Amino acid sequence: MPTALQGVTVLDLTRVLAGPYCTMMLGDMGAEVVKIEEPEKGEEYRGMHAPGREQFEDFFYLLNRNKLSVTVNLKSEKGRQIICDLADKADVVVENFSPGVASRLGIDYDRLSAVNPALVYCSISGFGQYGPYRDRKAYDPVVQALAGVMSVTGFPSGPPLRPGLFFSDVAAGMVAGYAILAALLHSQRTGQGQYVDVAMLDTLVAMWSSSAVTYLATGLMPERLGNDIPHRCPADAYIGKDGRYIQLLASSQQLWVRFCELLGVPELGNDPRFDSEEKRIGRREEVNAIVAERIRQKSAEEWERILGSGGIPCGRVNNVAEIFSDPHVTAREMLLRVEHPVAGYVPQIGMPYKLSATPASIRRPPPLLGQDTEAVLKRLLQYSPERIEDLLREKVVSCCREVVIEDNLA
Repeated sequence: MPTALQGVTVLDLTRVLAGPYCTMMLGDMGAEVVKIEEPEKGEEYRGMHAPGREQFEDFFYLLNRNKLSVTVNLKSEKGRQIICDLADKADVVVENFSPGVASRLGIDYDRLSAVNPALVYCSISGFGQYGPYRDRKAYDPVVQALAGVMSVTGFPSGPPLRPGLFFSDVAAGMVAGYAILAALLHSQRTGQGQYVDVAMLDTLVAMWSSSAVTYLATGLMPERLGNDIPHRCPADAYIGKDGRYIQLLASSQQLWVRFCELLGVPELGNDPRFDSEEKRIGRREEVNAIVAERIRQKSAEEWERILGSGGIPCGRVNNVAEIFSDPHVTAREMLLRVEHPVAGYVPQIGMPYKLSATPASIRRPPPLLGQDTEAVLKRLLQYSPERIEDLLREKVVSCCREVVIEDNLA
């Protein structure tokens, strides 16, 4: 079956999370992704393990399927030449070094675009390639704090909280993938490549969208409301008889009337105190107290069935185990497995986009360190066996020869 990015070659100079997530998306859509790693050691995520699994590379497995692993010593001149040679064959380069590092290594956009003017070169960083914060260290919690996400997360009486997912890394990877495809389309139409600058902070600021409307329009500051929603009521997480929470939203008047019927208090649907969303927002504490008292009379699972079948938007607060055993999540193929030559079958989170003609797929398991070094140098760059052996002897590159892996490099 054809793939959306068939024939596209991506030179992947990324590591850890944001960059590898981006290049994984491109690989899932059919691009040939050549991942560059440090000889002998590999990227940082190869050294991170799930508890009790020190012999496996679980964090690396999650973000590096559909990639070829080539090891190159970027501090050597011969290593940098390999990168230039690969850039000449590539359509896209993605890196997430700290700003300025690629330039110091001599593998920045200026040098590589001189080799290949049609090249799309994407840099992903915490704060972007210019601005006062350019050189600050960036980690997801810091970016979430600076982007204001934590200021509206948590309860009014408590401290600011960081949401439990690494939003800034993953979102920046997704945005980078989108921008790369736009730049790639332009390059294919015109032959003109370009530089793409993606910042984690910019990405989270852009995600404020409708949440920032009140402040931008009126100057009123958004507040922490826990699981509530400022311009909706009721719209909160309520605890059931079983101690489980259910999040629901019944804010429009039509939903409110139906919701009250399902709760067993139909008289409140058109009660003059609550017969408009504006009134319910003004009496938020009173409304929440009424709803909470009713929800406590049945389990969250019962309420999900009753309210859900009655047309009320709702859902139990699932934990990770429940997410990946959920029948809908399973039906949508959001949990997959791929056979790895060392770790056996390893779990993979599925693709959040479903293309009808060119579906994304897992064609290759996460690679062993350096398993494709020789194949890429030989087939893609046409290096001679003697030259490859010299590079191996000089430790410019390394390869994985202890496990025989089928060479399916196109």
